[in-house]
Amino acid sequence: MPRKFSSCTKKLWFLHCSILESHRKYRLLYDEWDLKPSPDTILVTGLNAKEILMKFGSYKEDHITIGYDLRGPNLFNIRDKNKPNGKIKTVLVLLEGLNTMPKLLKLVMDTILNVPGKTILVRCHPVYPISNPEFNLIRENPLFQKVIVSDNTSLEEDLLKADIAIYKGSTSALYAAFMGIPLLRFQDTWWSSDDPLKYSTALKKEFTDSKSLLDGISFFEDMDFREYLSQKKISKEYILEYMKPYRRTDLEKFAKDIIFSSK
Repeated sequence: MPRKFSSCTKKLWFLHCSILESHRKYRLLYDEWDLKPSPDTILVTGLNAKEILMKFGSYKEDHITIGYDLRGPNLFNIRDKNKPNGKIKTVLVLLEGLNTMPKLLKLVMDTILNVPGKTILVRCHPVYPISNPEFNLIRENPLFQKVIVSDNTSLEEDLLKADIAIYKGSTSALYAAFMGIPLLRFQDTWWSSDDPLKYSTALKKEFTDSKSLLDGISFFEDMDFREYLSQKKISKEYILEYMKPYRRTDLEKFAKDIIFSSK
C-alpha cells in the first residue's frame, strides 16, 4: 500500500551514499520536481555531492541542503596510511551487491594469484555475501583457497590491511582514497559511469583486463613518494568536500535546526 503524507508534513530525504551517473533515479526532467511526490529538502553528504546532483537535471538548489556523512567511518577519526615501500602485497577487493561482481573477482583472482608475494582480501557487500549462489563457481575455483574473505565487521580495519584497493562502483573506495590507499578501478563497457570518484583522478588508475591490472599495480609500486603525497593531498581534499565528517555537537545542532525549520 503506498505511503501517504499529509500536505502539512515536511518531507526530508537523506541521500546517504555516493551519487553515480549510472543511477537513472537521480535524473530529474524539467518541471518534474513539481509533477511527482518530492521531498521538501534533500540532505546530501557534502558540497561535492550537491554539485554532482545538480548536474543531473532541474533540481531546485534551495531544496538541497549539505549535511554530513553518516554512512561510513567518520573521516575525523579514520586513521591515515601511506603507500608501502617497494612491492604491493595485499590487494583489497571492494565488491558491490550486484551480479557482475563474480566476473570481476574471477579476473582479479586469475591475475593476482599467479603473481608471487601477493594476497587478495575480499570485502563483499552485506546483501551479496560470498555464500550467494552467484559465487558458486568462484568458491569451486582452486584459486579461491588462497583468497581471504573479510568478516565485514569493520571497513576501516580492512582498509588498514590493504596496500591497494580494487573497486568498480563501491562507495567504500572514497574512504580508501581518503586514507591514502591507491585505487584500481575496473572499467567495463557500460555506457554510463558508476564510479563514485568519476570527478577525481588522484591516486586512481583504471583497468579493463589482466595486463592493465598488473600495469596499474606496477604504476603505484614505482610512484615517487613525493608524487604520491601530492596526489593523496588532492584526493583527501576532494573527499572531505564529498563525505563531510562531523563532530557530535555539530551534528546535534544541525539535526535540531533541520527539525525546527521543517515545522
